[in-house]
Amino acid sequence: KEGVDVVAAAYQQVKNSKFVIEKMESAVQSDVFYGKVDRMDGTDTYVRVIDYKTGKIDDSATAYYTGQKIQMQLYMSELKGERVPAGVFYFPASVEYVEDVEGRFRMKGFMNGNADALLCGDVNLVGNKKSEYFPAALENAATVKRVMDEKTFRDFLDYSVLVARQGVSELKDGFIAPTPYSGNCEYCKYGGMCGFRKDVPTTRKEKTVDPKAIAKVVQSARGEEEA
Repeated sequence: KEGVDVVAAAYQQVKNSKFVIEKMESAVQSDVFYGKVDRMDGTDTYVRVIDYKTGKIDDSATAYYTGQKIQMQLYMSELKGERVPAGVFYFPASVEYVEDVEGRFRMKGFMNGNADALLCGDVNLVGNKKSEYFPAALENAATVKRVMDEKTFRDFLDYSVLVARQGVSELKDGFIAPTPYSGNCEYCKYGGMCGFRKDVPTTRKEKTVDPKAIAKVVQSARGEEEA
């Protein structure tokens, strides 16, 4: 029954959108990375990438900014082609036993807030009522931090390429010092090999990050404006 509920929810999200499923469990490969995308949906104009999660979902802007969660955005950078990115989402493919079941299968993530893009994702979207399928409404999308105008969203996505290239550059330069983000190395069976010590304050920690501030990092790197 749980499996049926999850599949039915995913089906409804596609049925009530303008998207069609174009890829499932499909390889994503560029000149510099390889991966496998759970699902990619598209229209003639828009494309979105979706990852199924049965466990905890960390879709925070901070996790993205610190380079811990850049997979979906990197996939989008390779898959979008000439089309407009509509969203990068995590689909909660699990059933939680909670009293209020409304929105329990609502996707989490970041999205293009242009009206056309939102309506592609939910053809029944009206007014200020949040979609059943993603965390945004039509009229107040601009007030939601995870929703950005098309230009800002593109720049937000490009941050994944920027940070990945920086990581590759550091590795090529021989920089292998253990500088984990706070909490990520509480336990690791290779700890003795890398030399990380929990008693030495080398971990990194960031405060809450605004997604639009991440886009500004990219804009600044391009010389478009000050971050």
